[in-house]
Amino acid sequence: MNRRSNSAILWLALIVLLCSLVFALRMRGPSDLESYAQVLNVGYILDLMTRGHWFVQYDLEGVIMSKPPLHTWLLAPSVALLGFTRLALALPSFLCVLGVALLVFLVGRRRFGELAGGLASLAVVLAPMMAKQVALVRTDPLFALTISAAALAAFLAWERGAAGKKL
Repeated sequence: MNRRSNSAILWLALIVLLCSLVFALRMRGPSDLESYAQVLNVGYILDLMTRGHWFVQYDLEGVIMSKPPLHTWLLAPSVALLGFTRLALALPSFLCVLGVALLVFLVGRRRFGELAGGLASLAVVLAPMMAKQVALVRTDPLFALTISAAALAAFLAWERGAAGKKL
């Protein structure tokens, strides 16, 4: 391996380690499942796992879901593998925040250099909003990841001139 690929691996390891550390700190803190409307998402996954409502879920009070079920579908494998635990409920959010951080690193590295991409990625992980979202049982981290990926894809298409071409 060359020096450039070794430093990229070190940056990736640092990003994963920092994101994991923030996640572990949030998981060790007091549970906040009763706040930030997380109880709605807990109800949706409970409805899916116990009653088998895959397309339309209900919360704990029997009210129909207020958001599309993608987040609930992503929670299902985690809950099926790890049981109905706080870790299983928060794991998809951790993976989404890590995905945003890695996306920022990879794009930043290619466009502005490795140091800029690495520091930008660390800033994403340490930003108060993302540090909070890393362990939330909400759709926000998934939304951040999909919007980041879509915005990047749109920018790259515009930059390459593919946005105006017909398929």
